[in-house]
Amino acid sequence: MGKRIGEMKKKCHDESEEAYQPILDKEDMDEITKPKKSVKSQQVEQYQKAAEQGDAQAQNNLGVYYYSGKGVTKDYKEAVKWYQKAAE
Repeated sequence: MGKRIGEMKKKCHDESEEAYQPILDKEDMDEITKPKKSVKSQQVEQYQKAAEQGDAQAQNNLGVYYYSGKGVTKDYKEAVKWYQKAAE
């Protein structure tokens, strides 16, 4: 994609309308506009997997995430569920 940006810069210097050609194709645009997962949501996914396998620390961490609403939608019932599983 870096090569294409260089091509785009070159074409920008030519102001004639005929010289304008899209440099990025649909695949590039899809990659650029694709929502990126935040680090928090990746951590939540990892904790979710570990918690479901019985990892008490991961269960507690999920409780914290759901209680605070960081990386997930705030959900006190879900937080309590994971806190209780961690305490078992």
